[in-house]
Amino acid sequence: MEIDFTKTIIEINKADKIGLVTHLLGDGDAFGSLLGLRNILEKLDKKVVIFSNETLGKQIDFLSDNANYDPIDEYIPINLLITLDTANLSRLTCPNVFSKALKSGTKTLIIDHHAEGDIYDLADIVLSNTEISSTSEIVFWLSQEMGMRLDRETAEYLLIGIETDTNFLKNPNSVNKTTFTAKAELLKYGARAKKIIEKLNETNSINNLKFTGSIVKRAQLSKKYGILSTYITSADQKEYNIDPGSSSAICNFLDQARNAKVVLVAEQRDNIIKVSMRSNNSNVNVAQLASFFGGGGHVKAAGFDFIGNLNDIIESIKV
Repeated sequence: MEIDFTKTIIEINKADKIGLVTHLLGDGDAFGSLLGLRNILEKLDKKVVIFSNETLGKQIDFLSDNANYDPIDEYIPINLLITLDTANLSRLTCPNVFSKALKSGTKTLIIDHHAEGDIYDLADIVLSNTEISSTSEIVFWLSQEMGMRLDRETAEYLLIGIETDTNFLKNPNSVNKTTFTAKAELLKYGARAKKIIEKLNETNSINNLKFTGSIVKRAQLSKKYGILSTYITSADQKEYNIDPGSSSAICNFLDQARNAKVVLVAEQRDNIIKVSMRSNNSNVNVAQLASFFGGGGHVKAAGFDFIGNLNDIIESIKV
């Protein structure tokens, strides 16, 4: 694992009031890294402000009694702003906060595991490595570089992030030996892996399985490009009572198909289309593909967002 924590630690030590912000429609890694880092910074006697206009994600809600999640959506003066788990300004829950931080001269720090995005050139410091499983794992290693012992609650937030982004360490596209080491250390700090897995698996209800089946059933393989694609509409989400953000899980499921060069899932989120991509083909770099559309990610797992009509992309990927 090649990652230099020096500049990050210096800036954290200098700041006494730190803001945190993550991405839209936060998943387990977004909220896990957000709350995990919040706890770590508070143990360092830092004043922490969470910037968001979204409620706590269901991946974390079984720990909500202790989460003390009380975000604000307007910028207030801070010494350091840290963005978590995204490389793009448009993906932040409060992009206005980042913009105002820049205008006010506030130091900005990115902690992320995706391919380089548009905020990388804007931030003062970037702590990133695309080979690391999740932002939560990076936050864990940061805490260890700072010589900290974690309490059980913080360890569990970070483990939730790792488990959700790696599909319980079963996704070969994102798991490496550092991931197993990080999980082992979080278990030593008291993280209850069994409880976390049970709670995260509660989303795999019969209803969810029916939803997955309906989306997989409409998947089509493009003979010309070798793209196995499907899509999720707002009507699908309403019919099965599924929250937005399921495209990654569907993508991971379809990635088991060995006759596809690329797996692509397009998901309707209001007026935004989220596209998730996976590949198990050694000659395909989906992060590079995503970058053409302003997105990013890992070599074998990436995505992008765009404003448009879901029907347009459905027709374009049928060829």
